[in-house]
Amino acid sequence: MADSYTHTPFIKRLDMFIKSKHKSRTAFCELLEFPVPTLNGYFSRGVNPGFIFFDKFLNVYSMQELYWIFKGEEPGVDMVGEPSDVFLKPSNPYENFQLAFKEVIKFELQNK
Repeated sequence: MADSYTHTPFIKRLDMFIKSKHKSRTAFCELLEFPVPTLNGYFSRGVNPGFIFFDKFLNVYSMQELYWIFKGEEPGVDMVGEPSDVFLKPSNPYENFQLAFKEVIKFELQNK
C-alpha cells in the first residue's frame, strides 16, 4: 500500500524540492523545526502530510512553492475560479486531500 503513496507526484516533487534547497532531509527538518522521522514516513510508509507539516512549511516558504509541490507548476491568475472537483474522486483519499488543499491555495492567492 505504501508504494501507491511514495510514488505520487506530490512526494516526488517534495523530494526534489528538499534536494534542491538543502543537502539533506535532516537539514530541511531543522529549518522547519519538524521531526525527521515524520518526514521520512511520508517517503517510506505512505503517511500523508498533515496540517502541522504545511503550517511549518508555510512559516519558511511561500504559498507559490507549496503550490509547485502540489501541482508541478507555477500558480497563475487563471487558476482562481476554476470549478472545484474535490468531491469527484472518492476512490483515493490522498488525491482528495491534494485537491482540497489546492482550493485552499487558490483562495489564499486570490485574497492576498
